[in-house]
Amino acid sequence: MFFNAEITDPHHHAFQRWLRRPLNQRQTRVIALLEMLRRNPGEEPRLYIHDDGSTPEDNIPQLLADYISWRHYCSRRENTPQSLIIARTTARAAALGGEARCFHYGALRAVTNWRGTNFAHLLVVDADRTPLPDFSEEAILYNFPSAVHQFLQIPCIAQCCNYHSVVVVHGNARRWSTQFSLKFFDTASDASTRYVALALQPLPAHLMRRNRIKPFRLGNNPFRLSILSVKGKRREYSNQQRKARRRRGSMAAAAVRLTPRFNVIVTSAPSIHYQPEYCKISAILKHQIATTAPRARPSPAAA
Repeated sequence: MFFNAEITDPHHHAFQRWLRRPLNQRQTRVIALLEMLRRNPGEEPRLYIHDDGSTPEDNIPQLLADYISWRHYCSRRENTPQSLIIARTTARAAALGGEARCFHYGALRAVTNWRGTNFAHLLVVDADRTPLPDFSEEAILYNFPSAVHQFLQIPCIAQCCNYHSVVVVHGNARRWSTQFSLKFFDTASDASTRYVALALQPLPAHLMRRNRIKPFRLGNNPFRLSILSVKGKRREYSNQQRKARRRRGSMAAAAVRLTPRFNVIVTSAPSIHYQPEYCKISAILKHQIATTAPRARPSPAAA
C-alpha cells in the first residue's frame, strides 16, 4: 500500500522535543507516519521509504537512527534487546548509531549473518545498494534456492521483529532493476502486506499507473485481528504495571495504619521516609501522641 495522504495530527512533537531541533516538512512526514502507525492498535510501523538523495539537508538515515534511539529511550525501563542498523558498510552503520549502546551494526553484503538474532527494531539504509542475486540460467537450474534466498534476505531478517517493532527499509526506488525498487513497487501495489510505501520525492506518473498503486488507509491491514489481540494483551499488562508503580509510590499503598489505642504510625515502604508529606504527618502524629498519651497511674504505696 502506498501512503500519499496528508498528516494533520502532530504525532511528531514528542520526538521533536527530545531531539531539541525543529523538523522540516519531509522529516515531519516520516516521523508522523511512523508514530501514527505505532499508536494505532491495528497497524504496524513498517515502511519502505523512497529517498533519491536530492535533498541531502534532510539526512533521513540519521533521522531514522535518532528515532530508534528515542524509542529505546522511551522504553528504557523495559528489558528490550538491542536494535539492528544495516548500511553499505559496518562503519557507515556505526556512524549513524553514534555513541548509543542500543545498536548492532551490519553490512549489506553480509545480511544473512544476522538471521535468528533477536533485536527490537530494524533499520536498513541504502537498501538499493544491495547486491543483485544471480538469476542466470545456470543459477536458476542448479542453485535456485540460493538465488531466491539472496532476493528475500532483507524480508527474512525482518521476520525476527514482533508486532511492536519499527522496521524501516530506506533506499532509492528510481534505481531500476534493484531489489529495493522491486520490493518498493510490490509493496505499493499490494493490499495484503504489512508494509507501507512512502515516497519523499514524487515518482513518475507512468510508474504509478503501471504498478497500479493502492492507497493506504488505516484499518485495512489484513492481519488486524492478530495485531489487536497481541497489542491488547500488551496494553493490559502495561496498565497493570503502571497502576502497581502508582500504588507503590502513593501514601495510601504504603501500608500506613493507625492503631486505635496508641496512635502509632506503621509503614512497610522505606522509600516513603524521604517524602515531604511523611515528615508533615510524622510531626502531627508526634504532637498527637504527646498530647493524648495515657498518664501514669500512682502506685498504691505512694497513696
